[in-house]
Amino acid sequence: MNDDQDKLVDLVDKIFLGGQLSDLEEKIFRLAHDRLTYAEVAENLGYNIDHIKRVGAKFWKKLSVKLNEKVCKTNFQRALIRYAKAQDLALHIIHKTEDSQE
Repeated sequence: MNDDQDKLVDLVDKIFLGGQLSDLEEKIFRLAHDRLTYAEVAENLGYNIDHIKRVGAKFWKKLSVKLNEKVCKTNFQRALIRYAKAQDLALHIIHKTEDSQE
């Protein structure tokens, strides 16, 4: 595991309010971050590839709803970066507005 991967996992955990992400979904997410194929993920985790594909597809769909954009195994990193930047911008605007009201 690396620091960038841990930061993305933390972000996803926050998006899902920590509890809606299963252990298997987190493992699939981490291995997808390492650019492993579903076949490699299945082999690494000891699951049937069809099961990994189903769980992965369900996870990307849930993440798509949370981020309000289509997310898949190949674009999730960029989608999460856009989300994080938007959140930072929103927090900056909120703090700026609060400061101006004082």
